[in-house]
Amino acid sequence: NLVMIESLKKLNLSQKLEECKWSGAVNFLLIRDHVLLIKRSEQMPTHAGQLAFAGGHRNKSEVNPIDTALRELNEETAIDISEVNTIGILASVSSSSLSKIIPVISYIDADPKLLVSELKSNGEWDEAILVPIEYFKDMERWSYGLSIKENNEYKIYFCSINSDAFISTKSDSELKSHLLWGATAQMMWNFFKLCP
Repeated sequence: NLVMIESLKKLNLSQKLEECKWSGAVNFLLIRDHVLLIKRSEQMPTHAGQLAFAGGHRNKSEVNPIDTALRELNEETAIDISEVNTIGILASVSSSSLSKIIPVISYIDADPKLLVSELKSNGEWDEAILVPIEYFKDMERWSYGLSIKENNEYKIYFCSINSDAFISTKSDSELKSHLLWGATAQMMWNFFKLCP
């Protein structure tokens, strides 16, 4: 959605990174009116089987989360990062291990079906899906639970994604519904607070 992209570009999507002490970044990649999510492999040592954005840990030489997010996107999907337009960053989100993760919003003007057919896994994911961004705007699809840690209460967001709602790297006969939750769902929720 080019209107949404233009409105995002007008926002100041930045934060004081030196205060954040970030340890990783993810690529919140928009492909026209879709968003890219990966289903992490069941063999991964952390977050196995969960939906996530492509991303990962910061290298010691990386001072900017955009560099981390682009590197990880290329490593995990083989997307040519010269085709990726970076828009900015959202507020950090803490993972379950309390690591600070920075979501980097970026955009590719490509046909979603063609792009998904060209994705290549580096072994960290079993399926990639492109979900229309409009799907997540329907508040009826969202729910949340409360978690209390050290006398702090916070929400954990959940969004069910029906198997007929996305484009997948899997064949139609292999498609299953997914549940978006945790840090990735929080990032999606934060995105819509910023850009309703």
